[in-house]
Amino acid sequence: MAVVGLGYTKQATGAQFAYTSDSNSAAVATVKADVAALVYTTLAAAIATAVADGASPTQAHVTAINTAWGTFKALVDTAVTDAAALAGVTDADVKVSVNTSNITTKNQLTQIWEAFRSWYMTNASFS
Repeated sequence: MAVVGLGYTKQATGAQFAYTSDSNSAAVATVKADVAALVYTTLAAAIATAVADGASPTQAHVTAINTAWGTFKALVDTAVTDAAALAGVTDADVKVSVNTSNITTKNQLTQIWEAFRSWYMTNASFS
């Protein structure tokens, strides 16, 4: 899926809004892949085995939990680090992204803009 995005952030001085190109599409894909990799079944199985040991889990079972936890934590740390790369448009005052796999013509995009414009013009919270 290709995504094209842009954002506008209100400026304190100078131009009313500054255009920010959304370069986050690749970062979003990376984070999605990181999250998909967060498989906890090995950790869950290791915990279940130790629980089945009752009051005296074996050292091997404790070690298995520790190893599975380390692997899982590394995956979580990677996802957190990659998510930190999502900046710019993520923090914009106005955000627009277009899934170019689904919106493939200028006519489709124009219809969307007109629907947004209609909503904006009739929304009481804007003056």
